[in-house]
Amino acid sequence: MASTPTITEVIDRHNTPVIHVFPNKPPSSLSLVDATEALSECNTKLNILQAQLMSLQSEQEALATHIAFIRASDPPILRVPNEILHLIFDYILHDAHPEIRTILLVCKRWHEAASKPRFWTRLQISVEAYPNFELLGMWTRYISACVHRSCDLPLAVSLDFERFSTGATFIAEQIEDCLHEFLSTNEISMIKSYVAEDIDGSMCTLYFDRVMDLVDLITGEERTNMKRWKYLRLLLPTDSNAAQEIWWQLTGPTPLLTELVLENATVSDYETTDIKELVLPNLGALQTLIIKTSTIVNHTRPSELAFVPPTLEHLEMSLDHGWFTIDDLRIFTNLVTLKICIPHQMTAVPWEPPSLEPTYPLPRLRKLTVVGNLTFLPLLSLD
Repeated sequence: MASTPTITEVIDRHNTPVIHVFPNKPPSSLSLVDATEALSECNTKLNILQAQLMSLQSEQEALATHIAFIRASDPPILRVPNEILHLIFDYILHDAHPEIRTILLVCKRWHEAASKPRFWTRLQISVEAYPNFELLGMWTRYISACVHRSCDLPLAVSLDFERFSTGATFIAEQIEDCLHEFLSTNEISMIKSYVAEDIDGSMCTLYFDRVMDLVDLITGEERTNMKRWKYLRLLLPTDSNAAQEIWWQLTGPTPLLTELVLENATVSDYETTDIKELVLPNLGALQTLIIKTSTIVNHTRPSELAFVPPTLEHLEMSLDHGWFTIDDLRIFTNLVTLKICIPHQMTAVPWEPPSLEPTYPLPRLRKLTVVGNLTFLPLLSLD
């Protein structure tokens, strides 16, 4: 720690030398006249030193005030420790991970903090309806950044294709919106059928192919990226043709997947699709399965959707197509939590009670949640 400067050093720093009066003569040897003159000169020098001291004190106060102003003008977030800043990033990016592009542009410190691989292990995209090519380009850059910057860490993937449709479907819907006030339903259906079969779909096909390229980028070459997936939330398009194409692209190995969430998905008719082909194989680590609609394939049951292992501990299922789906509980014997959504419009039990076992053995069950139409709750018997 630097020592406090002496008065002499301060004066020397300000180019004001100290003048010693009669350095070779002690004060007692001076005459009255000489001593009087020496005292007067000392008083003069003291006045100069006091003026300089006051000037330095004023400068000191001004500097302290300026430093306090600078510190007060800095945003409080700049003074937050890195550990707290990382928690803030985790909170923001959990449901809005694409915002990481904005975080990178705030300042150098935020850029360095957000560049850590742990903040790139989420991948969330939402594909718009035809023909938003610009957004597809943005998603391509975003996906590439997430895959490479995450450095082979497990990925949490959220894919929203709900608004995506084929070009022909998009144009047919636009025609229906424009003509529904002028033509009958049959006439509009004929026009839509013609559009689906004969329209020049070069741009439509290009957009569809670009979306498929996007899916390929997400899954990786030979589905290698899927081996890193630990969480998947999937919303398939309402357009059944587009949904089926995307679903086929996702039939790769996912050995690390512990949680699967499926929403608003309709792939195709049960009669025309081999349900055993439309599965997510190798779900050996799956612990949580949430199906918010049961229309992945019409009348699909959770047990048929995928090779769900006995390790499944958390299940959320919807009985959109009838009570028969509840019979799947007999194979999920390791469940710890169970949530059943019963539609309010369900009014009848579509099977004869004697044909099914009256109880379902769930010895590890700790939490049961039933929402919707509770009329059928007495029929649910768990052991």
